[in-house]
Amino acid sequence: MPPVVPNSTDHGLNLALAVVASSHAPILLLDENRVVVAASGAFCLAFGIDSSDIAGRELASLGAGEWAIPQLQSLLKATASGAAEVKNYEFDLKREDRTPRCLVLSAHKLEYGDGEDVRLLLAIADVTEAHRRENE
Repeated sequence: MPPVVPNSTDHGLNLALAVVASSHAPILLLDENRVVVAASGAFCLAFGIDSSDIAGRELASLGAGEWAIPQLQSLLKATASGAAEVKNYEFDLKREDRTPRCLVLSAHKLEYGDGEDVRLLLAIADVTEAHRRENE
């Protein structure tokens, strides 16, 4: 599945978009309001989200709203302001008619250019199988 990458004329943003586009891991590039700027194809494939429909949408609105986790939203807001950084935030992604998945998220505020446009890089690791094996 091809990555979701909008057009841009900003050199720093272009670099961030290239990182997302080349990623084989599920990652998102978000703006300061937690709106998706770009998504890796791996993210769309892993979470069953239509790649043609993701750019410009709020993270909380993806899928059937399963990403609308208040604590995650607060952590990302704090990261965008520079007050925090999300490192290894673990939660269960619960979706209707699907087995819950245990995910670990890390988010970093990207610093580039004049700093006007805030961008967050959100990396997602699915540790469901590792937890299952650990519990056996």
